[in-house]
Amino acid sequence: MVKSIMSTDEFERGFRDARKGRPFDWRIGGDDIDAAWDYERGRLLAHLAPLDMPLWINGSEGRSARLEQARPSVVLEHMVVALFLESAGKRV
Repeated sequence: MVKSIMSTDEFERGFRDARKGRPFDWRIGGDDIDAAWDYERGRLLAHLAPLDMPLWINGSEGRSARLEQARPSVVLEHMVVALFLESAGKRV
């Protein structure tokens, strides 16, 4: 579940936008509420994670290579789980 959230384009876009200091883009996700939440989770994670911590370890830029070879940082993976549960209204 965590890897599927972290591998969405919206999550990565939110992570990159926040790291680059870009303002929230309300157009991301449109009517797809899951995509909109993935974007917001990426932004939140970028603000919580240390600046020198990459989103992926041993990954490459290509989507297929990234999904096959990369793995999320363990710390980031736990943070995403916490964000997911929090956004779903569950106490962490």
